[in-house]
Amino acid sequence: VPAPGPVPAPVPVPVAAPVPVAVAAPVPVPVAAPLPVPVAVAAPVPVAASLPVPVPVAVPVPVPAMGPAITPIPRAELDRGLGDFSSLDASVSLELAPQGGFRVAELRAGSFLYRMGLRQGDVIQRVDGRWLRGVEDASAAYSWVRVTDHFNVDILREGRPLNLRFQITA
Repeated sequence: VPAPGPVPAPVPVPVAAPVPVAVAAPVPVPVAAPLPVPVAVAAPVPVAASLPVPVPVAVPVPVPAMGPAITPIPRAELDRGLGDFSSLDASVSLELAPQGGFRVAELRAGSFLYRMGLRQGDVIQRVDGRWLRGVEDASAAYSWVRVTDHFNVDILREGRPLNLRFQITA
């Protein structure tokens, strides 16, 4: 075996600068939908003829009320009920509630505030959206109710919120 001869030195090859190549956008190729695969279906299980077949029954769904009813109060009755401080004071006892508002500690049945819908134990929280946090807020609410033509009272009754709505009539 002859000995290998000297290895020639590599010849440098000139390298050309890269040439930009335009690439065409891929063309969508339609793909055939897969063929359905046969699925084994179990034979129906016979049902005894004596079993009753349940029939769906339509159950009526109660429609919720649109909101609390509006109680009309004649202006003269409102003015009379709120204007007589001695009668008002004798018919109700309020105390500041720890969570805010005023708790109706005592309320005489048949009194003006009772006829408006308040009950003993209620916590009066807001009048027309304004929180009652103290005597000043209660005084402002009292003044507002005397001049407006409608108002809302938000209370807690047995821990549940309740909205009383009033419309002052002629």
